[in-house]
Amino acid sequence: MKNINDLSPEIVPIVWIALKTGLRISDVLGLRKDCLKKINNKYWVQTDIEKTFVKDHRIPIDNELALIIASLIDKSGKLSNQREQSLNYIFVCYHGTGKGILCLKSRLHFI
Repeated sequence: MKNINDLSPEIVPIVWIALKTGLRISDVLGLRKDCLKKINNKYWVQTDIEKTFVKDHRIPIDNELALIIASLIDKSGKLSNQREQSLNYIFVCYHGTGKGILCLKSRLHFI
């Protein structure tokens, strides 16, 4: 991923999560603030896989990715208003015409 540094800083963690978990971009963007789990001293991402209708799918992740996701969860909590907080998503648009809604794949057409 030599070109990852050429991406917008908001996009880099999305790409890392997709690469390290194998999740589709749409599933990465749908991650919720409770997706990070620690079980038996190992980190997991737990999410629903929309395309295949799999509920509570768990994917093991390394500590580095766990720190990235924890940071994103913390950041989303600090930047969210009450409406955005109720959505419980990590990736919410905080500015522009889509402020306050879930960031959609169509908004990230350059990935």
